[in-house]
Amino acid sequence: MENTAINPQFKPDLNPNVNETLNPMIKMNLHPTSAAGKIFYLFNKSDELTGYLTQPSQNILLCFDMNGEWTCYYIRSSEGTYNLFDKSGTWTGSYICSDNKVGYNQFDKEGKWTGVHIK
Repeated sequence: MENTAINPQFKPDLNPNVNETLNPMIKMNLHPTSAAGKIFYLFNKSDELTGYLTQPSQNILLCFDMNGEWTCYYIRSSEGTYNLFDKSGTWTGSYICSDNKVGYNQFDKEGKWTGVHIK
């Protein structure tokens, strides 16, 4: 339930609220409207676009809703999965795994696919 090695409440270097180089409200090139970086697209189970992700570092993915509002972030674990934290830094229980092609699939803490996928 708690991994202090990737928990942003214990690791300020992984916390976009504390680390300015990861904060999309300070670094505008991390925002999905910027053409500076790669953008991932977040889809629901019905394949409807629901948001965007940007990647400020190898270990962090920032989440944005359809209006470009920063909503959450993922932090990479040593196993290669990314754990989902809400904007305040609390783990949501969800995580994403590579689909071994071009994106990721999101699972809940019981390992059930949520239908959310990223391309």
